[in-house]
Amino acid sequence: MKAAVLASLTVPFLLFAPAVAHADPQIPVPGQNTSPDDTCNTTQNIVDTIKTQHPDYTTPEQIASGFDAMMGAKVPGYQLFQGQQHQQLLDTIQACGIATS
Repeated sequence: MKAAVLASLTVPFLLFAPAVAHADPQIPVPGQNTSPDDTCNTTQNIVDTIKTQHPDYTTPEQIASGFDAMMGAKVPGYQLFQGQQHQQLLDTIQACGIATS
């Protein structure tokens, strides 16, 4: 079940991975890896990155909003698919059981 959920969440991330990969090598990019464990590890890296920048962000919603702000500043046109990416990050955080507080 975990593998199926994570696989379905990974595909849309692949759509913007090339643009982000050139934006900043320090930003973890979801979808670069294909296994569920790699996807969860990448998502954990995203959570850690956002929490480093914003230690007061303690909910998945705040983490996803922080990621949206970071990506919006780095990737032209991110607003076009921001809502979808936001929800997929929330879903992946939940599917992987990542603690955000």
